[in-house]
Amino acid sequence: MISLSTLRRSGRFTIRDDIKEKMEAFGELLNGDRLVRTPYVLEFLEDKGPEIVCGKTLTIEQVARFRSAVAMDYYFQMYYDDLPIWGFIGKVDKEGKDPRDY
Repeated sequence: MISLSTLRRSGRFTIRDDIKEKMEAFGELLNGDRLVRTPYVLEFLEDKGPEIVCGKTLTIEQVARFRSAVAMDYYFQMYYDDLPIWGFIGKVDKEGKDPRDY
């Protein structure tokens, strides 16, 4: 099991100090889930535009790992009101010719 404190100490990920781990149920633990509370505030029936929550300057190695994750269709999963939300980390525009289309 990798905890948020381990990831923070490794310096490999940007994890805000105010994000707290959720105690996993046995099934979540076996599944490899690591649930945390996010800094996102979402209200029903209210429009919300894009906003930056945190940022990080990536090294060349981290950019390579990120591109690899995008190419291998890595995804994230979130829960809102106990409903799952999935999304891909990024998407390569296979039709376009610009390699920056991530």
